[in-house]
Amino acid sequence: MYSLNKRSCLLDSFAHIIRVRPEWLAMIIGHDGPEGFHSQECINVALGMGFAVTTVERKPVAQNPEDGSMRLVEFNHQTAEGRFGWALCHTEGVLMGRMPFTNKPHAVAWQDPWIHDPGCGQKYQLLDENNLVTDTNFIPMIYLRIDKL
Repeated sequence: MYSLNKRSCLLDSFAHIIRVRPEWLAMIIGHDGPEGFHSQECINVALGMGFAVTTVERKPVAQNPEDGSMRLVEFNHQTAEGRFGWALCHTEGVLMGRMPFTNKPHAVAWQDPWIHDPGCGQKYQLLDENNLVTDTNFIPMIYLRIDKL
């Protein structure tokens, strides 16, 4: 079995959702994560296993090519926050974001309505789906929805 140098919340979260062992996922990726893993490495394995992965950003922005200004994208009069929360309904995938006090990146597995957090080894729910607040103060920014084809 492949040995991981250290635990990776991203690798563990992907493995949880696609129902494989993290060591197996690392072996297929081809390294044990000495400098971490990139989401695209996990996505590549998921695609090869017959999963579809859709990226949903919590606060998508568009840049004006004329003056370089940025604007928050809205969708059919739905706020970006509302759209992000809607994307989580009845789905599963990986939430990527940051921890507020340390600003360190973090990832968790999402299986509506549960978060499986490899960082603390706990399972918990969002406290407020509209504001996407968790009791660990994890701030999700990107959702990788994972569907078996």
